Amino acid sequence: MLANVVGARSAVRRLPEPYGAQRQPLDPGRRVLRRWPALLILSPIALFAAMIGVLFLIGLFAGGEEGRSGQGSHGADGAAAALRGLSAGDCVHNDARWPEREPWKLDCASADADYQVAAKADCGPSDYLLRAEYLSAGAGESAYCVKPH
Repeated sequence: MLANVVGARSAVRRLPEPYGAQRQPLDPGRRVLRRWPALLILSPIALFAAMIGVLFLIGLFAGGEEGRSGQGSHGADGAAAALRGLSAGDCVHNDARWPEREPWKLDCASADADYQVAAKADCGPSDYLLRAEYLSAGAGESAYCVKPH
């Protein structure tokens, strides 16, 4: 390697100065990033970055609404307490739109009462089964029979 560096450099340095007619310098053309092959490569990358940004914004707005509706007027900790120990005769209101479920225990005299909890033995084919996955953890039963109020 040393012989190449020392030998080649010394040979180039020993060359005489160039002589002859001087030419106009060549036109460099468009910038590399403005040529069409570069645009072919950069366009999908730019579209992908824009798509990620749009999905991020959609997630912020959708997540924000979900977070607000998930809180409801009761709060996240109130949900567990509101449904703990449902029994026959209690009334329930659903704060969310389908397919989400956000049931709340409330007074049966309230105009917001959507369903009334019934005994499982009284559950008929037109009644609904409120499963535990729609309720807060530790709500008691695995499912409740509810009738429209």
